[in-house]
Amino acid sequence: MSEQDVSVVHLDNAGELIKERKASQEPRKRLSRLEAGDVSLDFVNTLHPDGYLTNAADLVRWSRDVGVITEEGTQTLLAGIEAHPGESSAVFMQAMSLREASYCALLAFIHQASPAPSSVHALQAMFQQARAHGELAPMSGHLAWQWEPAEAGLAQLYWLFSRSTETLLTSATMERVKECPPAQGGCGWLFVDRSKNSSRQWCSDETCGSRIRMRRLYARKRVNKEM
Repeated sequence: MSEQDVSVVHLDNAGELIKERKASQEPRKRLSRLEAGDVSLDFVNTLHPDGYLTNAADLVRWSRDVGVITEEGTQTLLAGIEAHPGESSAVFMQAMSLREASYCALLAFIHQASPAPSSVHALQAMFQQARAHGELAPMSGHLAWQWEPAEAGLAQLYWLFSRSTETLLTSATMERVKECPPAQGGCGWLFVDRSKNSSRQWCSDETCGSRIRMRRLYARKRVNKEM
């Protein structure tokens, strides 16, 4: 895809029921940068808070905010959404289906279970669809997937997230994908643990990690006072 299309930034590596979050969870702020270590996980994490991505324009602006598309690409896609609202809404719903099926499969693997066949079949269909619209092209000393220039539009974001999710789910990186543990007060976001000894526990040491450590400290102090 050429820059004059939607200016999508190249990404190298790129269950029937969504698990309910515990009432004790803290609400997460909207993403302003990539935090999970893989764009497909950041996309899945937009499930929390619920209602963050509500329409095609939200998806485009979020993609801009995390660096997936440029400002020029954002304006191009927003103009396309305004010109073709029905088609854009359909693509947005496909993207949300990808997000849900991805989350179900990822969470199953994290908890050492097999994903629901319905999730696997849905992902297979979406991955095959994205592949049908991509083509390999040389880029800075390596090959990269690009999308057909004639099909510039919101669908290219959907295909990009599909390709990124496929790459993650079929790679050894899956062994390092974790969930910020809700049972311990975490937010439930998914992330790639890239620490040398695979010891990372939280989505962010500054947010969930700091909050949980403070809770544990207060709990210890309370117990000591009661003794």
